[in-house]
Amino acid sequence: MEGSFDGFDKIFLASSTWGVGKIPSRIKKNVINNHKGLKGKEVFIFGSGNTIYPNFCRAVDSLKTICEDSGAKVIGTYKFEQRFVEKDVDKQELEEVKKIISNWNS
Repeated sequence: MEGSFDGFDKIFLASSTWGVGKIPSRIKKNVINNHKGLKGKEVFIFGSGNTIYPNFCRAVDSLKTICEDSGAKVIGTYKFEQRFVEKDVDKQELEEVKKIISNWNS
């Protein structure tokens, strides 16, 4: 989990959301300590949260802000319920995520 972003052009960042919308401290610390390595990189951010809280998946939003402020291009985000149940997933939204990742990977 910990390390620099050097040597990568495309980065996936993932995080759960803790408490009232916080990035877990180890993830936040790593991203902030290595934020200079995000400049010019393409980043896709995804994460889980619990929809019973008003700040559902706020860690994804916060990571997006850090990445953009660091000069990265965020090509997409995806938020999902912590207790993932496939039948509850918005199929159209998931197809859009697949499309973004497929196009990004080519």
